[in-house]
Amino acid sequence: MTKVVTLAHYYTIPEVQQMADKVGDSLQLALYAKECNADVIVFAGVRFMAETAKMVNPKARVILPDLGSTCSLVTMTNINQLKKWRESYPDHVHVAYINSSAEHKALADWTVTSSNVEDIIAHLYAQGKKVIYSPDRNMGAYLNFQYGYDMPLWSAVCEVHDKFNKQALDELINSLTLPHFLISHPESPLPVLKQSDYIGSTAGLLNWIKAYSGDIKAVILVATEDGILYQMQVPGRTWISARRQFILAVNVIRAHI
Repeated sequence: MTKVVTLAHYYTIPEVQQMADKVGDSLQLALYAKECNADVIVFAGVRFMAETAKMVNPKARVILPDLGSTCSLVTMTNINQLKKWRESYPDHVHVAYINSSAEHKALADWTVTSSNVEDIIAHLYAQGKKVIYSPDRNMGAYLNFQYGYDMPLWSAVCEVHDKFNKQALDELINSLTLPHFLISHPESPLPVLKQSDYIGSTAGLLNWIKAYSGDIKAVILVATEDGILYQMQVPGRTWISARRQFILAVNVIRAHI
């Protein structure tokens, strides 16, 4: 009997998440498919996520419902130019973010997630290694700023996170009369990250919300893709709307609103 599993990334719309067998980050979902020994994987996400699922589950058939679903971190990266960039730093270790194409990962020495990137790069620097980082310029800029690294960075961004705008954020914060917190994904621009109360992966943002025990009237500003708000508000799965009655805002701190 063929075993089919449907996977949905946290950032998909709520209706898709409701249909899925498992909701999570891309690597977490790929590993789940392996653990449950799936024969067919239907991956509601973007192409690089489906590629990762295929790498982890080479015998499974992986179906991407929307073949045109991609990410600006991929489309902004010309592989031939990336290869030349990589070759221009022959004495450096190339660390690539998992949000990249299969061809991109093939040019990397390490592939990291937003959850483990800080530990892995710290490990490499502790060994005396020199590092270049791709493809996310914003995440790399944050790491350089936060830890004093001097990593050369590839220049691509997540178009969703890159739209978070410091001026709009300042205007919003100045208009608030209630206590507020800003939690952000490290794909956001550095000026936004500098103002954040917490910076972390998608799972990290969810865990921050679950652990929050402060003022129940506080405004929680969530600087990442909208889909995560669904996971933050499902009664019985998180405490947000059911027990804490938080106010969450995401679109209001984007540019051009």
